[in-house]
This record gives sequence, C-alpha cells and structure tokens, in this order.
Amino acid sequence: MPQLLDNCRSAADAIRALPAVFLDPGYSYSIRAYRYEGRSTIGLTESEIRSVLQSPEFDRLTYLSGKTGTHIVQKWKGKGTAARFVKEYLGNKARIYAIGSSGDDAPMLEACDYAYATARSSRALRRLAKEGRCHILKRDRQAGLLEAAHHRLKSDAAALPTSSSVCSRLQSNHLLKTLLEVADRA
Repeated sequence: MPQLLDNCRSAADAIRALPAVFLDPGYSYSIRAYRYEGRSTIGLTESEIRSVLQSPEFDRLTYLSGKTGTHIVQKWKGKGTAARFVKEYLGNKARIYAIGSSGDDAPMLEACDYAYATARSSRALRRLAKEGRCHILKRDRQAGLLEAAHHRLKSDAAALPTSSSVCSRLQSNHLLKTLLEVADRA
C-alpha cells in the first residue's frame, strides 16, 4: 500500500503540472483533478489523463471521468467493492442503501439492498431499473436524496414502529428539506 500511495502522489505531481489544473485537497486516497470553465468545474481531457497514466509506475491506477472532474483511483477498486466491504463490515444481515446517477455507480447499486438513481441518471442505471434492481427517482441532487429518504422511511414503516411518526414529522417540518436545498444553491 505505501508504494501505491507514493505512485498516487507522483501521479498528482504529474497532473498538477498540466496547465490550469486544480487538485481537490479533500481527497486522501484518490485524486480529483479539474479545471474551471466559467463558474463550473470540468474534468481533464481523456488524452491528457491517458498520457499521464501511461507511465509504467502508474500501472495500478485508472481514472473515472465525470462532468465536474476526473478521479484517479486504484485499479480493480470502485464503488461496488466499497459497498460490498461496508456490507461485510456491518454484518451481512445489515441492509445498505445507495443513490447514484452515472454508469460508474452501477456496481455500487448492484451491491446494495436498496438502490436509487436520480432523475437524470445514465442508461446503465435505467437498465438496472428495468430489471427491477433500482428505483428511479423523480428528482436530482439533494431533492433526489430527500425523495429516496422519504421512500425508504415509507417502505420500512412496517418494520419500524415509530417510522410513521418520523415520516409525518419529515413532511410537516421543512428543516431537512431546506438544509438539503442549500447545497443546490449557487
């Protein structure tokens, strides 16, 4: 693992050398690289990231490109592996939930007991939904997260004796909704 972290640091240095690229300091075990385009962030071009990762010292690293950035991660790891680890760590009887929007989220959602995809989710997640393995939400972002929380609370009402009072408090009290909306504000 120390060698992999050293390689990740070397990759970060190589990416940092690219013009107008920023690295998210909040990432400790992976790299999020992005550029600014107006008021938004965008990922690096595929050719740029491939040219950096073609070095033999980075053979255990790969990348995931998204609309808002490029993530450099360890090969053979991903959200699906992480979700399975969480389930095992909590005990295999534990129920885990996840929400996603991109094709990269599919392995994670497949590993979960309850899978949700946001309204503008990828084709891969829509295929999961058609197979009955994922619930498509009507909303995106924080509003979608709130919708998923409401859905789970209502669905689990029989198992939790006080969940109906929780659902009614969530519907009447707009504090949670307001807090989730803050992240969507400009």
